[in-house]
Amino acid sequence: MVRINLLPPEIIRRRTRRRRQLKMVLGAAVLVALLVLVFAVLHAETRRTQQLAGVYRQETETLQEASEDYTHYVQKQDAVRRREDILSSAVGQPPPWLNLFRALGINIPVNTWLTDLHITFDSSADQPQGQVRMQGYTYTHTSTARWLEELERIEWLEDIRCSFSTAEPYGRYRLTRFEMTATIPAGQPYEPELQWGDSDD
Repeated sequence: MVRINLLPPEIIRRRTRRRRQLKMVLGAAVLVALLVLVFAVLHAETRRTQQLAGVYRQETETLQEASEDYTHYVQKQDAVRRREDILSSAVGQPPPWLNLFRALGINIPVNTWLTDLHITFDSSADQPQGQVRMQGYTYTHTSTARWLEELERIEWLEDIRCSFSTAEPYGRYRLTRFEMTATIPAGQPYEPELQWGDSDD
């Protein structure tokens, strides 16, 4: 079937021009809509980035404040450690004197008494150690040997020796005078207990 358009050419051109203009308007509208959508997305991302930047800025400020507090703590800890090092260097490695004297008093036999007790300790040596020298009286050489055995049980004494054990007159009696020596090993390193209030500000 053949269609015959009887409209004048001017009308046909006008309709063609209007259709072309309509397509251009529709295309421009679509382009504007796309631009508005892109702008909205970019605006939303910008606001989100600004919010994240604010959160990160607050976290950074909080971390800086915490870092300042921690730095003050580290400075106080270093001050305490320096004082501990000074005290440890000054005191050295002293033996447990209280335990040593208590052990001497507990282990001495009832029939033995001391007339002289001399103790030295050199804490400045590379291997700090001390020396104890004891003189006294007992009734027999057997008692001297028993006292020597008791001294060997004291863990804070080493290299225990009897320098002499001699029977001598003592007033109306005859007693045995003795001298014993022993080495005092160094104790544990001195560990002072300082309070935080004692540290440098």
